[in-house]
Amino acid sequence: MDKCEKRCDARTARAFVGSLPNELPYDSLEHIVSLFIKECFTSRGICAIAAIHEGRNDADPSKNNPHVHIITATRTADENGFSRNKCREYDNKEYLRYWRKRWELAQNRAYSHNGRDERVSCKSYKDRDIIKLKPIRHRSRIDWQKELEGLNTLKDDINRAIKKARQRKAERERDELSRQRSR
Repeated sequence: MDKCEKRCDARTARAFVGSLPNELPYDSLEHIVSLFIKECFTSRGICAIAAIHEGRNDADPSKNNPHVHIITATRTADENGFSRNKCREYDNKEYLRYWRKRWELAQNRAYSHNGRDERVSCKSYKDRDIIKLKPIRHRSRIDWQKELEGLNTLKDDINRAIKKARQRKAERERDELSRQRSR
């Protein structure tokens, strides 16, 4: 593939990171990833490779962070090798939306297959009219390891404050619903 490139700094791959459900067994996570890769990439002649990270937290398994890293080629491949032309159509935002939807469907099928009621959505909080909730910040591996060692990081402090604010908001909404029902 590198032989097709004219520049030494050319982009030869795309990288994706996908969150995986903590509630499902590892074989279901593998199935989600393989289904997604087949539907979105290899069926279209795009090579892809994936690495699933369990993100295991032995101290508190509810805080496991399973996720996958997927790398895809920027060129299609067939029996003759890689194409001389890049698939620039995949740089379009519409494909990002398509991939997000396929990821949602793959996860929800796995939940259903495992008899679970949980569902995920590819829509943002904003698109779901959940505008007032601040998103939790992504924790790096280093932040995660520091917490295992009992050290607090600024990002973890911010996330705890966001979670506490969300909890207070949910309690206020429950109280308001109770008051409305009692009228």
